[in-house]
Amino acid sequence: MMQLKIKNCNNIENGEFDITEGRLNIKYAINGTGKSTISKAIEAFVTNDQEKKNLLLPFKYYGVEEENSPELIGYDQFKKVSVFINFLPFVFLSM
Repeated sequence: MMQLKIKNCNNIENGEFDITEGRLNIKYAINGTGKSTISKAIEAFVTNDQEKKNLLLPFKYYGVEEENSPELIGYDQFKKVSVFINFLPFVFLSM
């Protein structure tokens, strides 16, 4: 199991969560807690998609992006990700 840290992504200022490599990771919680944001952040950072990373920036930081850019720490060992968002976000990661 690996711990990832997320910062300045949509409604998440700081957070930590565990991911198991090579398994389907299902995160469930009430609406508005950041499940989809976590999935989108993992996908954006693993695929190094700058446009998707920019979309994660919280509105309150528009204009001061450099100081408050979205961050995901601990993802760098992943080579591939599949994200499925339907009713619950599902994330599959592989090294």
